[in-house]
Amino acid sequence: MATVETPIKILSIDGGGMRGLIPAMIIQRIDELITRRLSKEGRPPQLLSSFFDIIAGTSTGAIIAVGLTGRKERSRVLASPNDLIKFYLEDAAQVFRGHRLGLMGPKYEPSGLKKRFAEICGDALLSDVATNLIVPTFVGNGAFLFRGGPNWPPGSQPNYRLRDVLLAATAAPYLFPPVRITEIGQQVTRSFIDGGLFANNPSLHAYLEARELFGNSRQILLVSLGTGNDFRPIDYHVARGWGIFGWLNPRLKLPLIQVLMQGQSHDTHGNLQRLIPDQRWYVRLDVHTRGSLPSFDDASPAGVQGFCKLADDFIAQREEDLVSLSNRLVEMAATGRPNKPR
Repeated sequence: MATVETPIKILSIDGGGMRGLIPAMIIQRIDELITRRLSKEGRPPQLLSSFFDIIAGTSTGAIIAVGLTGRKERSRVLASPNDLIKFYLEDAAQVFRGHRLGLMGPKYEPSGLKKRFAEICGDALLSDVATNLIVPTFVGNGAFLFRGGPNWPPGSQPNYRLRDVLLAATAAPYLFPPVRITEIGQQVTRSFIDGGLFANNPSLHAYLEARELFGNSRQILLVSLGTGNDFRPIDYHVARGWGIFGWLNPRLKLPLIQVLMQGQSHDTHGNLQRLIPDQRWYVRLDVHTRGSLPSFDDASPAGVQGFCKLADDFIAQREEDLVSLSNRLVEMAATGRPNKPR
């Protein structure tokens, strides 16, 4: 009897600043459920990244993706799900609480993030990651994808320090300055900004890279995590009088940037529904609220509490789906065959 090829499993995390706390908490719950299932079967815990073939993340999602991938020569991650939550509650919150006006320059000083990324990543390189990693950014005059992992031939992709990858991935316009980093082993220096303006939801990039790496014959299980959706339609009577300070008004949560980020995320979601019409194989987990989400850089106690409550409520509402997803990931890893989704 012919062996059925194992499905390609993708984890993708959207951008969204402090809202990254939401997918971080969802990932923590998935990790707990996987560990519980393994324990019931008398099996030791495994890294969450070992259940995926590709992990992709944009902006704040890149922090989560890099943290989870780990290094080839070590059986540990750079940051556990608990570490990532702690990062948002402590480190990111501290960065976003120290700001200036931002009209004549970047709103935040990136030195705090730079120090923390160095502590998390150490001397790890993009080529060191244990799970295939994709991080979209914008460089010079176009899109740039950081790629690393075991399925790309050595030397086939530009190599960078992971701490620099994270600085490039989180250099959001208005919030942080652009980042200049140099390719390892090459005298090539590039300037980067956050990829959220064109690939805030990196799922489609991950899907296409999966096809390039593994071919077209294998089934794909794509798990895509959003950072919350509360975007309101732009009122014509209000927006028709906007100039640059209207479209980029911080009090209105930067409408132009929200249009770019949310528009791309929605478009990607729609395209993936066409590419993977079976919802059992394309799993989009995102918080939708009729109320207003705290802004991307809201690190106030009330804002952080709001993110945590949204994540807790979502996890409670989708617990059955999360259990099913976790069980499928464990079963696929154990059997090497695509199990029938429940």
